[in-house]
Amino acid sequence: MPQQPDRVATIVLSCCALHNLLRLRKPNADLPVDKENPDTHDNSELPDIAGNYRGYTNVQANIQRQYLVEYFNSEAGSVPWQLDMI
Repeated sequence: MPQQPDRVATIVLSCCALHNLLRLRKPNADLPVDKENPDTHDNSELPDIAGNYRGYTNVQANIQRQYLVEYFNSEAGSVPWQLDMI
């Protein structure tokens, strides 16, 4: 579901606020997302997506890339000067 940048910023900030509120109200909650090692940024509690979905991420990345190519080359996503830069 595409969103405007302003709305995305609001959504992200709202999620952060809700997360912080949850952490204040339930400080002993065992949330895997909060078990990241601050030095290495490793979180062994989260599943290894690459190991579970072989090739899936590459397929999804190619689909997303193609979507962006089509969007930025369409009338809706292009800017007037982009063809002058090629």
